[in-house]
Amino acid sequence: MSYRFFGRVRNNEVVLSDDDIFHLTKVLRLKKDETFEVVAGQSLYLCTYESVNPFILNVLEKRKLPLEPLPRLTLGYALPKGDKLELVIQKAVEIGVSHIILIDSERSIGKIPATRLESRLARFNKIIKSAAMQANRNYLPTLTEPLAFKEVLDLEFDTKLIAHETANLPLKAVLQQDLGDNLLILVGPEGGFSEAEVTLASTKGFNVITFGDNILRSETAAIYALSVLHHYQKGAHHENL
Repeated sequence: MSYRFFGRVRNNEVVLSDDDIFHLTKVLRLKKDETFEVVAGQSLYLCTYESVNPFILNVLEKRKLPLEPLPRLTLGYALPKGDKLELVIQKAVEIGVSHIILIDSERSIGKIPATRLESRLARFNKIIKSAAMQANRNYLPTLTEPLAFKEVLDLEFDTKLIAHETANLPLKAVLQQDLGDNLLILVGPEGGFSEAEVTLASTKGFNVITFGDNILRSETAAIYALSVLHHYQKGAHHENL
C-alpha cells in the first residue's frame, strides 16, 4: 500500500506540512526506502525521504494527474445540529465531492458562533484532508464558510438541484439530462428547507427533486445524493473516454 499526502511545490521543491511529516515518520513510521505519494498541484510525486531533521524529501517520479470526472459535484449543506456536519464532510469527500458550501438556512439549528468560526473551519479542513488521503483522492476538495441561503441561490452552476420531500421529480430522472460540467445540490437541515426557500430556489433555476417515498435524515440524504451522482459521474466519464 502506498500512502498519499497533499503537499505543495515551493521553489521547485515538493513540501509537506509539519503535521504530515510527523504522521509519516512518527505515526506510520515509514522507513527511508519506503515510497509514498504526494499530490501537489496537478501532479503526483512518488517519493522517499532522506532524513527527518531536517526533513529532506526525494522525488523519484512525477506523473500528471488525470482531470476530475465531470460534472464536478458541489454539495450545499444546511448547518445541522450536533456533530452530523463532520460526518457529512468526511463521507462527501470520500465519495468524490469537489466542493462543499455550508448554508445558513431558515431551519438551520447548528449555527456556528463568529468567535468559533475560524477554529471550526480549521477542524473541517483537517477532516477534508484526512478523508481525501484515506480515499486516495487526486484533488483536495475545498470548503466555503457558511453563506446565507439567498447567497447560494445566485451562484453559477450548469445544473442546480434542491432536495425537498414534497417534490415529484426523482433525482434519477434528472440524470437523464445533460448535467454540464458543474453541478450543485442543496440538502436541507433537520426539517428540510422551508416552502418559501424552495419556491425561491425554483425561481433561480433550481430543479426541486425528491429521493423517494422515505423521509431521510439530513446526513443520510446528503450521502445518498452524492452516491447516486457519483455513480452517474463515473458512467458519464467512461462514456466520454
